[in-house]
Amino acid sequence: MVSPLMDHHRPSWIALRQRLWPDCSIPDHMAEIAQWVADPTRYPCFGAFRDNALVGFIEGSIGIHPMTDLSNPVAFVEGLFVDESSRKKGIGRALIEELEKTATRRGHSTIYSDTEAFNTASIAFHLRCGFHIFRATATEVVFEKRIV
Repeated sequence: MVSPLMDHHRPSWIALRQRLWPDCSIPDHMAEIAQWVADPTRYPCFGAFRDNALVGFIEGSIGIHPMTDLSNPVAFVEGLFVDESSRKKGIGRALIEELEKTATRRGHSTIYSDTEAFNTASIAFHLRCGFHIFRATATEVVFEKRIV
C-alpha cells in the first residue's frame, strides 16, 4: 500500500533514509523531513507499507530544479529507496507512479530524476520505469519521463 508520508512516520522514514544517504546526519535527516512534511504541496512524499511497516519511500519536489536546466517548474524525484527484502515486487514502480499522479494533477507533463553514474541498478530501474536519459556526465545521470 502506498500513501503520503506524515510526521508520525519519521522514525522509520529516518531509518530508511540513513540507508540511502549514510553520510547524512540524523539531525539533517530530521530537518529535511520537517521541511518535506511542512510543505507537501512543494514536497510530495509517499511511503510503501507492508504489514504496517514502512518498506520504501519516494521524496519528490515540484518547482524550479537546477538538475534540469529548465526555467519552468518541474516534478523531480529527490529520493527513492526500497528495503532490499521488498525489492523486485513492484514497490519502486508504485512509488514512482504515485508521484507521477501527483505531478499530473498539478499540471506537469514531465518528471525528472537522477542517480550516480556508477549506480547501474538505479539506471536500469529508471529505464524499466519508462525514463530516458536526459543528460549524463562522468558522475551522474539525469532522467526525464513524459507522464501525460
